[in-house]
Order: sequence, then C-alpha cells, then structure tokens
Amino acid sequence: KMSEKDSPRGSGQRGQPTPFTLTEEEKSVLLECRRNSIARGIPLGIVTVIAVRFFIRSGMAPFHVQRWSLFYYTGGFLLSFMAGVGSYREKCFQKIMALENSTLKQQVIDRFYSQQSPSGQQVGLEKDIDEEPSSEYMCVPDTTTRTQGHLGGG
Repeated sequence: KMSEKDSPRGSGQRGQPTPFTLTEEEKSVLLECRRNSIARGIPLGIVTVIAVRFFIRSGMAPFHVQRWSLFYYTGGFLLSFMAGVGSYREKCFQKIMALENSTLKQQVIDRFYSQQSPSGQQVGLEKDIDEEPSSEYMCVPDTTTRTQGHLGGG
C-alpha cells in the first residue's frame, strides 16, 4: 500500500499545495488586500442594515420580517459584507501579479494560468496578462454584412 509520503503529489495533505514562505513584500500586499477588502465590506453591510431598518420601520415589511428582524439584519449585513470583500478580489489579484520574483505570484500563475483551455491548448506564461483579448472571445457586432430591415426604406 502506498503511503502519503510515497504519493506522487508529494508530502502534505491530499490536494493541498506545498507550503512556502512568504516574503515581507508578499505579506504586506496580502495584509493590504485584507484591510482594503474589509474596508469595503463593512460600509456596505452597514448601509444594508440601515436599508432593512428603514424598510421595517416604514411599515412596508411583511409581518415575518418584522418578527424575525434580527435574522434579516444579520443576514443582510453578512451577505453585503461578503459582497464588499469579494468586490476587492480583482484589485488584490492585480497587486499580486505586480510583484517581482514572487513565489506567491508563481503559485497563482500555476493555479490559474496553467490550466487547459477549451481548445486543448496549454494556457501559460507565453500570453501577456495585459494583452488585449482576441476577437474570437469578444462580443463585437458584425459590421461586414448589413441587411435591410423590413421597416427600412427600399
């Protein structure tokens, strides 16, 4: 029987990435991402709680919302908080990709850019991240053929 150590995936838990040490720059970027995402989430959650409170106090809320208002406050805050935190994901991703000689950046690239594309071609570092997307993936109206509409003149 093959032990966990003899596994082709290497040491560690099954499906878990190999641990690595973060540099101070990587730690500061991750800390900044955490702080900024929370700074987006909390205000959005507070605004949602205020909106729910207004909805309940105005009398427009059904009886069950008034009766179980604590659950609506809590649920609204948590969902809005998670939406606010998630809205910072792309910005944080860009900050990680901007790091030079970073093992964290390499882990992200290995995880997200080394996957197979639908056509079976390997997607990897040979494509520039800032490169314009090819027209086959863009929704651009076809201007090469124009047909007369039934309401158009002649």
